[in-house]
Parts: sequence; structure tokens; C-alpha cells
Amino acid sequence: MENFGIGDLVTVCCFTLEDELIRLLIIIIFLRNEGSVLGTTFAAMFPDHVGRLIVDGVVDVDDYYAGTWESNLSDTEKVMNSFYQYCFEAGPENCAFYTGNNPTDIRKRLENLLEALRVEPIPVYNNTFTGLPEMITYTDLRRGIFMSLYAPVVFFPLLAKTCVELEARNGNTALKFMRNNVECNCQIDPVPSIRFEASPGIFCADAKDHDMSLEEFKRYVDYLVSQSPTIGDIWAAHRTYCRGWDIQQKWPLNVTIEGNTSFPLLFIGNTADPVTPLKK
Repeated sequence: MENFGIGDLVTVCCFTLEDELIRLLIIIIFLRNEGSVLGTTFAAMFPDHVGRLIVDGVVDVDDYYAGTWESNLSDTEKVMNSFYQYCFEAGPENCAFYTGNNPTDIRKRLENLLEALRVEPIPVYNNTFTGLPEMITYTDLRRGIFMSLYAPVVFFPLLAKTCVELEARNGNTALKFMRNNVECNCQIDPVPSIRFEASPGIFCADAKDHDMSLEEFKRYVDYLVSQSPTIGDIWAAHRTYCRGWDIQQKWPLNVTIEGNTSFPLLFIGNTADPVTPLKK
């Protein structure tokens, strides 16, 4: 699927730039990290067509095409620990979830909240979207934490506020934070969404291996959790999306992701990225 998209890119560029394709100027800004697979695959398939290529949030392409998703989480806990650290440094005036004498106390407070939600989820009336009662669960909060790691400057303050309210058994902010894409309006025709189908449709078709036994999957989850206790088991869902997937891409990749390009690639990344670490 990735190399099919690259074929489209080259075709468009050929029509646009004609014989200047050899000096193609490409600057790719990735809003989602999987886009780096497209950039590196392009460079491997058409090394002589690279003018300028910036690859940000770099995915381990060998891991991606193998379908194993094992090399993404080595820096995840750095991002999570920054929540505890910066909340402590901000103090009670600027971090709603501040507590104790050090960042570890804030981490323990969050762990206690998660355990409380595991035992007793919080009912909340969804008067904004569904008009029905719902439950805020342990899993909801963990997914909200995962989402916040992608944009901590934006979401860490909201996460802190949400956690304080959940401690008081108030799930209103959590509902908006974690379920803001759920809406029920029977007066209009529903518009089907492919948001949660498009990505698995691409990376499952790209992957070489989908099947694993239950015992293998348990070991896989344990391995990911050893890298990131915060989101390891959530990240393992990538393998479950592709379980039983039997649709193969029409033009499988037949090159190794390596080699010399006509101009060197520039790889950039964050010192702490939740799913695209600077090293494997």
C-alpha cells in the first residue's frame, strides 16, 4: 500500500515536473508518524529522484513491514515521566494534579486513581452527544493518557484537570476529553466513518506476518509492557487489528529500505517521542 502511494506520487511529479524529476524537491511534514514510512520507502524505491527529503517522527520500517510493532515504545515512559516532573515543577498553582514532595508522589496518585477506576467505573450522563448514561472506565483513562502523550503541551493540563475531577467521581470533562467523537442523532442520516478502518487497512496489507498463537500474543504483550507499562498493552492492539487479515497488496515491496540517495536524507525527531523513538 505504501509503495502504491509512492507510485502515485512519482506519477504526479512526472506530469508536473517532466524531466526535472531527477532534481525533485521534496519536503515532507508528517502530522502522523506512519508518514515517515512513505518517505523512507520513496527514497529506497527511487533513490535517484530525491532532491531534498526531511523525515520526521521516524518509524522503524523493517519492524513496520514485518508487522511486529515491537520497536516503538523505548522512549514512551520518558514522555509519561515528563508529566509527573513538569506537574511537580509547575506546583499547585499551575498543575491541578500536583501533590506530595516529588514527581513520584504524582505518579502514585495517578496509579491510585487508575486502580479506583478499575474497581469502580464512574457513571456520567452524556447530554452533549448520545443523551444516554455512560461509564468512564479504567481503559478510558488509560487511552486518554496515551492520547495526551502525542501533544503534551496541549493535553497535559487537560489530563491533570480530568484526573482531579475523576477522583471526585465527576466524569464530565473525561467524557468530552475521551469520547468527543461519539454522537447520536437519529434525525439525520449517519455518515459512515473510515477513520478507524483506513490505517489498519494500510498497515495490515503492508505487513508480512499477521498470525500468532494466544501464548505468543501473551508473550508479545509482556514484552511491550516491559518497554512501557503505561501503554504497552494498548499498543499491542496493532497486532490484533490484523489477525486473520488475508488481503494482500497488489504490488508488494521488492526493495530493501537502504541505499544511497542522490542527496542525503535529513532525519529529525523528538528527544522523547511516545511511539517513534530516536533509536530502536
